[in-house]
Amino acid sequence: MDQTNSQNIFQTLARLSDALNTTSSTPDDFATILDDFDIDLDHILTNRSIVGSRINRMESSLDRFQAFEVFTQGLLSENEDADLADTITQLTSQTNVLNAALGGAARILQLSLIDFLAIR
Repeated sequence: MDQTNSQNIFQTLARLSDALNTTSSTPDDFATILDDFDIDLDHILTNRSIVGSRINRMESSLDRFQAFEVFTQGLLSENEDADLADTITQLTSQTNVLNAALGGAARILQLSLIDFLAIR
């Protein structure tokens, strides 16, 4: 929503400059110019408030986005990070189970080359 119209503060300043350089200017001319400055100031303040509210909304959105990013990274960290001590303990336990299974299988299947050839 654009709050500007065809008159702006620069046109009013140009009219003030012309009125100051003209000897036929009346006090009513200056009063009109001062009224136009008040209108221009209202337009500036209105547009400034619109821009300020947009900036506030963007900063609020940025804060929410950053909070969501931190929350998401926390969830990702909980799901993907491994507890090093627990992981090493599980690995050691599984290695011991594998070695025990291999040792048991080796004792059960103590075949010599001749036993192996006789079975075939």
